Amino acid sequence: MARLELFVFSLLLSVILETGLILVLLRFWPSLNKEAVVTYPKVSLICVGATLISISWLWWIFPLWMGASVLYLPVGELLVTLFEGMMYKVLLSLKWSGALLLSALTNGFSFTVGIMLFVLVPGFANLSL
Repeated sequence: MARLELFVFSLLLSVILETGLILVLLRFWPSLNKEAVVTYPKVSLICVGATLISISWLWWIFPLWMGASVLYLPVGELLVTLFEGMMYKVLLSLKWSGALLLSALTNGFSFTVGIMLFVLVPGFANLSL
């Protein structure tokens, strides 16, 4: 799979997984959104926007700055989690702890699913969309 195709697939997968998980968590974990201004279309739009910005940065900008370092993935994921947490805090009026927890859970979930695809599906990176 070419890098651009892999990016688009990863972006779509991340948007679907992260948006879905955030909607479920906000619905069934009421203490997360006690003080938040939460409507599902608003949450969906904010999640899609945050994911689009952060994954684009992680795939295309950050590698130019970080290079081929062993720290690329952990540092990049940490920065993405902090950025998306900040977006959720500011745009959804969540507490910092709730916003960072949501971001960490959703990013960890989509990262894990992505890694599982590469590990469990032989030749996944070579597939054509």
